[in-house]
Amino acid sequence: MIFMTFYNRIGKKYLFNIITHICVLACLILSPAFVSYSQAEEIQDHWYDTANEYHADIDYADMDSSGVDRDRGYALIEDLESAAAAGNLDKMIEAYEGVGSFADHVSTQSTLNDIKYYTDVNNEEYRKKQLEITDFSMEYLDDFKLAVQKVLKGSRGDDFAEYLDDEELVDYFLEYEEMTEEDKALALEYDELVQEYNTQLLADLHVTVDGEDWNTEKLNDSTRLNYRQYLEVYTELARAKNKILCELYIKIVDNRNKTAAKYDYDNFADFAYEEEYNRDYTTEDIRSVYEGVKEYIVPLYSELESMQGYNYKLDHMNLTGEERLQRVAPIISRIDPELQTAWDYMIEHHLYDIEYSETKADKGFTAIIRDYQAPFFFDQPYGEWNDLQTVIHEFGHYNNAYHVQYSSVDEGDNLDVAETQSQGLELLALEYADEIYGSGLGDEVRIRVLSNMCETILDACAYDEFQYRVFTYDGELTTDLLNDMFSEIYCTYHPDMVKDNPGLLNWVLVSHTFEAPMYYISYGVSAMAALDIFAMSVDDREAGIDCYMNITNYGWETGFRQMLDETGIPDFFEEENVEDIAIAIREYSDSMGQGADITVWIIFIGVLTGLALFIVLIIVLIAMKHSKKERILEEENRRRLEMHYMQQNSGYINVLPGSGYPGQISDPTGDVYTPQMQNPGEKAYTAQMCDPGETVYPGQMQYPGKGEENNR
Repeated sequence: MIFMTFYNRIGKKYLFNIITHICVLACLILSPAFVSYSQAEEIQDHWYDTANEYHADIDYADMDSSGVDRDRGYALIEDLESAAAAGNLDKMIEAYEGVGSFADHVSTQSTLNDIKYYTDVNNEEYRKKQLEITDFSMEYLDDFKLAVQKVLKGSRGDDFAEYLDDEELVDYFLEYEEMTEEDKALALEYDELVQEYNTQLLADLHVTVDGEDWNTEKLNDSTRLNYRQYLEVYTELARAKNKILCELYIKIVDNRNKTAAKYDYDNFADFAYEEEYNRDYTTEDIRSVYEGVKEYIVPLYSELESMQGYNYKLDHMNLTGEERLQRVAPIISRIDPELQTAWDYMIEHHLYDIEYSETKADKGFTAIIRDYQAPFFFDQPYGEWNDLQTVIHEFGHYNNAYHVQYSSVDEGDNLDVAETQSQGLELLALEYADEIYGSGLGDEVRIRVLSNMCETILDACAYDEFQYRVFTYDGELTTDLLNDMFSEIYCTYHPDMVKDNPGLLNWVLVSHTFEAPMYYISYGVSAMAALDIFAMSVDDREAGIDCYMNITNYGWETGFRQMLDETGIPDFFEEENVEDIAIAIREYSDSMGQGADITVWIIFIGVLTGLALFIVLIIVLIAMKHSKKERILEEENRRRLEMHYMQQNSGYINVLPGSGYPGQISDPTGDVYTPQMQNPGEKAYTAQMCDPGETVYPGQMQYPGKGEENNR
């Protein structure tokens, strides 16, 4: 009644407008876009000091790759030595900064040529130039470090050390030892072995099976082989590639162990952990992680693997480079607005090469072009769904390289922290998987990415354990021995794998094993840190993002376990923390099977609310229509009563045939009979025609012959 009164006062048109606006407002408030916008406004906390950063406003295509003026470089070193001899501090500082700028220029020329070389690994010009720049860079930096050492040991050494304002850097210069000819020869030999590996990796290899010549392309295109025949050819090709690359690997192991011995290490594995990758844990410490992974991550991986299925859209997602960038671009600022700056710089200055090419090296990386403080993103895509993940992964490196700047003089490596920055971003981006990959594909992508992350942990431990055994092996290495070692170790992390599986021969295709031995474990430990950040974000999205953004500010100087401690991530070198990660990911993956994605639920609730309000509107309109009809009927009843009263006073009324008012009965002759008033004791006729004395109930039809006339 109150609602009806309200309706009558404001009118149907205005009520409809009000309810429509309520529906629209409800949908907007409950929509993901509104929620995301609100969150983005809240979490902007200014993580980077961009005012003190330098980035050249230049496109990649316009960068100078003309080479290095060696004479100018050596002249700068002479200026430094002369200033030191004269005790002129200002001149020393000026010359030191000049040498540093020149070292950045050498690094720039090396990086630009590397990009060209990896774009076409068979180009002899780029290959030769790469070796020349590497050779000069080693000699120049060696001379530069020795010159700084003289300055620090000179009369103004303390003043110069105060200018450097970096105790570790000062100690590094003071303890530096001149490279010997053997050192240089080992370094150049290693570079040549790596180049040979990249060449052989892409080489078109042929084998003969049952008198027929085969290569990989022919095998992939063949449709006439049964499974047994296909497996036979595949195995022979894998063995042939494995044999060539194993022979190279044996040479690399010998080269790296000799290099480690120069620095008084028993093996390259220990040397790499401490000297090359600046890890704050040892090859002994990592064994506890191996055991935790075998106990908790192996079964988790098996469960996640079983949840995956074939998906045509994902498994045939072959996007161009520009399409991949367009898919990822909208979600960058929604993770955190300050990520957008580095992304925009990369896109605006075309600092990427991510299209497929048959001549490209099979790798993805981010490199810094020092002269311009411009990171560069390189990738050879596989033509699969996870090429999109590579874009997100490498942008994690890109963003850090953009904001955390070094010169060639003071740069270093901390791959564990760096890979946390890349893999952490991959996992945080899963929130938007449906938008990146396509509606309805989100949960499948999430399971695949989490499964891949767990597989990365397993493989990282397996490759690290394998390489440690190789570098510490006291005996002659052979191809068969290497393959047996790898199969034995790998199958402890993949218990469903049989040791004679020909796929195990493909360990030689993992380029890190050759180009950066002992690197791979960085993927494993960083993946566990990234999974912990992800689990944190599931419980509290803002807290997880804050933890990640804090880590993006870390450079190479901070140890990995130190980073864990400072950011509140549990130290999984303690086995129980590995178990906690497995529990958190298992709970998350199980929850995906119990309900739809939260975004879908928000949309559903918004639509349902709008629909409910629309139904209310329809009910109100129907009620209004029904009320109007009742008023019309009331008017008709009033008129009928008036007519009834008139007929009682005037008796018989003649009207046209069939035109009687309600309550009157007409016959074909035009006579209309009205209800009669009954005198006491008199039998009254009903509004129906019937035989006198025959009872007819109201509303009953008389059949012909029952009365003098039919009822109407």
